[in-house]
Amino acid sequence: MQSHLLHADISALDRMLDRMTRDPGELEVLVGTHVCKTLSDQIYLWAMTSIAILSCAKPKDQRAKEVAR
Repeated sequence: MQSHLLHADISALDRMLDRMTRDPGELEVLVGTHVCKTLSDQIYLWAMTSIAILSCAKPKDQRAKEVAR
């Protein structure tokens, strides 16, 4: 969505109109799901980065090796 707003294309204008005309209850749900997706993306990226670092670091602790698999 940010790229649409940055470039001010028709999708950005449609989204802005949708936000202005959407029922307040639906808008609350929409914002909540957006927050949940953002948080889950951050957790996923953290987990993948952690696994990649552990895989490359060749940890000496056996428990860390199990996490990296």
